[in-house]
Amino acid sequence: MGKGKTKMGRPPKPAAEKMSHRVCVRLTPEQFQRLVNHAKQAGLSLSAFIQSRLEE
Repeated sequence: MGKGKTKMGRPPKPAAEKMSHRVCVRLTPEQFQRLVNHAKQAGLSLSAFIQSRLEE
């Protein structure tokens, strides 16, 4: 015995990398499907695709 608890999981991100805001948007089914298709073509998740478009 004598073993202390070991922390599990991913270490915390630095403050500069933390995401702190969320945006909710309503889309038509057609708009959503176009967005999903573009993300798939880019090989990105939907969130990563939207973030990449904001960096342009």
